[in-house]
Amino acid sequence: MTTADRSALDPQTEHRIRESIGRQTLLSTLGVTVAGLWPGRVELEFKVNLLSPARGDRFRARGEVVRAGRTLTVCSAEVVAWADDGNGEPEASLVRVALMQATMMAVTPPRGG
Repeated sequence: MTTADRSALDPQTEHRIRESIGRQTLLSTLGVTVAGLWPGRVELEFKVNLLSPARGDRFRARGEVVRAGRTLTVCSAEVVAWADDGNGEPEASLVRVALMQATMMAVTPPRGG
């Protein structure tokens, strides 16, 4: 789906979704924000493994699309933490604190509707 294919959600629905995400403590703790919303994606599975206590001065989350098919898209991410040496560099080794895997499905609206 290209950016041109995305149509905006109605403001009331977008507001409800953003509020719902804001109330989820884990997402708020991880600093998750909604970059954009559009019709056409349904989450089929979302799994997070919390591996270690999230202790540190800095955190980094990296995500990737593992496989993007015509209908299903599989994504993964990991979050690492570290103690800062004062210059933004780790003073000790990185600690993996969370892993995520999600499967999403593209939903095409019916023609003519």
